[in-house]
Amino acid sequence: MGHHKIWLAPEEIPRIAKHLNLSTQRFLETYTKQYSKYRGWRMLKTAGDSGQSCVFLSPLDGKTCLVHSVRPSQCSTYPWWPELMHDAEWDWEKANICEGFDHADAPELDVEEAARQLKEANTMTQLRLLASNVRVTPKEMDWATRVLVWEEEDGEEGLEGGGAAAKEANAGKQGKGPKPEKGGKRK
Repeated sequence: MGHHKIWLAPEEIPRIAKHLNLSTQRFLETYTKQYSKYRGWRMLKTAGDSGQSCVFLSPLDGKTCLVHSVRPSQCSTYPWWPELMHDAEWDWEKANICEGFDHADAPELDVEEAARQLKEANTMTQLRLLASNVRVTPKEMDWATRVLVWEEEDGEEGLEGGGAAAKEANAGKQGKGPKPEKGGKRK
């Protein structure tokens, strides 16, 4: 998680500031940077010499989140992000980034929790896109149409176009699907 842009939704900012015993303004100045493309959204600053690590990753081990109990939705829903639900992206992420998957000590996959996290990540991505101050490009619109799950007219949702991970998470949401297997949940 440390090598990505971490977005904060407007409602997440006061919660994290309170956890750190900071005013919202002080939190914004110290830990975030403004990003004008999305109204109200902020990006966490990076830390370290490379500038690629989240500012809240412990300098001791580079893995421990110092705001874990109030971490942003983007972090709490990882790896169940809409953009990772296609087979090629999912396989690459498991092999290169998410060390908890397929790990011998990983607990069983909680399919219902994975589906909940995917739905939350999907919603947050939609909200960020809808807050855009700039014209959404045809490429971005194509991506959003292919990857994100938008409410259908009857209120039902689907994960059309998703790969194995999306189908697995969606099956859990509906209360059916494969039995949870060992090694599916991140540490």
